[in-house]
Amino acid sequence: MGVSNVSSAQTANVQRPDSEGITTLRERELLAQIHDLQERVEALEARQNGTKGPLHLGSQTPAGALSTQPPSVDPLPSSAPPANLTTPSSTQVSVTQSSLTTRYATAQAPSSADAASTSPAQWGALEPGRGFKLAKTEYGELNLSGYALVRYLNQLPASHTYTSYSGISKTSNGRSDIQLQRALIWMNGWVYHPKFNYEVLLWTVNSINQVTVAGKLGYNFHPAFNLYGGIGGLPGVRSMTGAFPYFAGTDRVMAEEFFRPGFTTGIWAVGALSKKSRYMVMLGNNLSQIGLTANKLTRSPAVAASAWWMPTSGEFGSRGGFGDYERHKTLATRFGFSYTHSPETRGNQPDPESGPDNVQIRVSDASLLFGPSSLAPGVTLQTAHFNLYAMDAGLKYRGFAIQSEGYVRNLDHFEFLSGSLPYHSIRDNGFYTQASYTLPSRTIELYALTSQIFGQQVYSYEYGGGTNYRPFHTQNFRVNADVKRIVRSPVDSLFGYYIGGLKGMTVSISSDVFF
Repeated sequence: MGVSNVSSAQTANVQRPDSEGITTLRERELLAQIHDLQERVEALEARQNGTKGPLHLGSQTPAGALSTQPPSVDPLPSSAPPANLTTPSSTQVSVTQSSLTTRYATAQAPSSADAASTSPAQWGALEPGRGFKLAKTEYGELNLSGYALVRYLNQLPASHTYTSYSGISKTSNGRSDIQLQRALIWMNGWVYHPKFNYEVLLWTVNSINQVTVAGKLGYNFHPAFNLYGGIGGLPGVRSMTGAFPYFAGTDRVMAEEFFRPGFTTGIWAVGALSKKSRYMVMLGNNLSQIGLTANKLTRSPAVAASAWWMPTSGEFGSRGGFGDYERHKTLATRFGFSYTHSPETRGNQPDPESGPDNVQIRVSDASLLFGPSSLAPGVTLQTAHFNLYAMDAGLKYRGFAIQSEGYVRNLDHFEFLSGSLPYHSIRDNGFYTQASYTLPSRTIELYALTSQIFGQQVYSYEYGGGTNYRPFHTQNFRVNADVKRIVRSPVDSLFGYYIGGLKGMTVSISSDVFF
């Protein structure tokens, strides 16, 4: 979800006609261009006297051309040229000596068409990953971007019973349905100053009837320090640092979904530590604020930080995503470390038998940490501290990609609403590994994965794989098929692939688009 960042120095390089006509400096520049082109036309006509058809002259991007691509942690490649090129390109109009002379003669009193050609106001262009440009003026920019996912999900068996660690019998009911699973609309850009940017986000998850309006404000002080405030993801795992939606499938794998932090309101900084390393650090209200009102938050904030190093290439693909759609010709590598700490509470629910407001944290048998009798009969937690350590490593080369991330999670500093426990902390470990290959045509990608979760209560795992078909030769549209074998899922959610306690299969066929 990039936002535009254009320096005032760059903006000053854009020349505009004024009511007084063209300045002397510009007249000299135009005359020099005309004389140069006249000489080139005459020389080429002399050498190609018998050639028919228009003569096309190429050009280079002028120095100081305004860039519409903002600096970011892993910038998106733009398929569109800069909008403000003022010299002719090889695919534009043919140039003749008489037309150049006529154009210069009329340039002393610029027409509305000429003014429009040099005006910064442009709209309608599509930059993949940043959306459609609705407005571009000297006062700001407005981009409209979107994402939509349609998915069929079948969880097998349809129903089965399992026993939780505390001895409670539970039933896991599998789904078989078609959903417009997720839809997001972003409006972003800059306003008043090119370094001051904004974003407004409408986010819906139809399988849980959730509609969220989010956003952020930011200021780009320096490539090493960009400050934001609003709603964002705590950067406690790799996928929370901006890789969405470039996952192997259309959702996270089981280990990542189990361990990761969530989205909250806070402030965060993003920047480049060097040419080949990046960081992101965030101070937020809690581990996940979605669904919680302000009076159910603690007075102690959550903090998360992530840093990663890309030693061989200095980049890891578009948005740092999974898979090697770019088919790197030189080896791309990445090594990262993330940390999250958050004091958590079950919320303002004084009844120990009632469900908690805080539903982000689950233990390895899929029970809610703050749920009644989740850890032992008659025991309900009121507060706990969440600590997560994550390390990731990956490589990409000529379509091959391998990615792995390991986790260590400690839950401690327990305070009880009822009962007590003979232990003072819970430690869960796990990892995922996935490998993929993108064919030379870039239309087909194959992947395989595994998750292993060594919980203090339950051991869980999955094996799976799938394929992505990209018929439009873009990373931003695909048809995905995904199959997984899951044993004792610790994740229980209508958001992704998993339900609590599942021991069986999930089959998913989906399609998503990002613009």
